[in-house]
Amino acid sequence: MFLSLQSKPIKPKEMKAILIDVINENVRMVEVDDKDILHSWYKHLGCQCVDHVDISSHDSIMVDDNGLLTMDWKSKFFSYMGSVYCGNGLVVGVNYRNGNSVDPCISVEELRTRIKFHSRVSVQLMSMRGEINN
Repeated sequence: MFLSLQSKPIKPKEMKAILIDVINENVRMVEVDDKDILHSWYKHLGCQCVDHVDISSHDSIMVDDNGLLTMDWKSKFFSYMGSVYCGNGLVVGVNYRNGNSVDPCISVEELRTRIKFHSRVSVQLMSMRGEINN
């Protein structure tokens, strides 16, 4: 008697990130294409040039590097712990030993408590009152 062991193809694990969506004013988990990470970030952020802001020893927020240069009267913003950013944000984990992106450590629920959404007018008022850290 012979046993046939058929294995199912193993689907690679998708990398996770947390999208800070300024248009819909929500924070949610999204998948990142681990074969083309940079273009996946561009797609989620709606931009063509990214920068990062470290928020812990493991996590960073990816933001539109040209956000303030391309903003207009309808631009939306978010703030994280008092610092304000134009456009969407994408929280990713970073393995500092090899520089690779990984799933973030911060939870969606914890991030929601630290994020606030703003219109351009509210950001201008915050700036005039000295309430912005960056």
